[in-house]
Amino acid sequence: MARMINIFKIVVIVEILFGFAIAQANLIELNQQKSKVEFLAIGRPSAIKIRGEGGSAKGTINIGTEKTIGEIQVNLDDFKTGMSKRDEHMKTKYLELGKAENKTATLKISNVKLPKDYWTTKPEMSDVKFYGTLRLHGVEKNVEGNLNLKKAEGNVAQGNSKFTIKLPDYGITIPSFAGITVAEDVDVTVNFEAKLIEK
Repeated sequence: MARMINIFKIVVIVEILFGFAIAQANLIELNQQKSKVEFLAIGRPSAIKIRGEGGSAKGTINIGTEKTIGEIQVNLDDFKTGMSKRDEHMKTKYLELGKAENKTATLKISNVKLPKDYWTTKPEMSDVKFYGTLRLHGVEKNVEGNLNLKKAEGNVAQGNSKFTIKLPDYGITIPSFAGITVAEDVDVTVNFEAKLIEK
């Protein structure tokens, strides 16, 4: 009888551990060297397009759990708009990058509607919703956007993500330079390569 109880305990432990392993998230890591972060702001009254380029993203995301956990960081000092004087105004006057806490924007992912078996069964997915918070200029706000993914070789996927922010939400004064005032909505695009590093 004691032997039967011990066997039963072993079976239960194995089932618990097996179930725990199945429930574990897939950890994916962004390749910072192959990522590109850009923003697009529209100027008024001439509807001039102001593009910020040169940013890169780093971080990891766990997928496949009930609540996805991830964090992606971007160094704001890397952005350039094609005009050095405008860059100086953007970084010193509006983003206030002289303050250490403002130098990095951090996107915390709380949920991605991505199936855990994506890496084995889904070669391509479009308009996947993601939800999280963005910390920018010392302020954290909820954000949501769309994600597109396409499998490459091995455990690598390439994709892009897009979302929109409102500058006043983050305590950023609406930028104005050389008679052009920027609209409060700014579109953010992240192109990236990600690798599955843990199952």
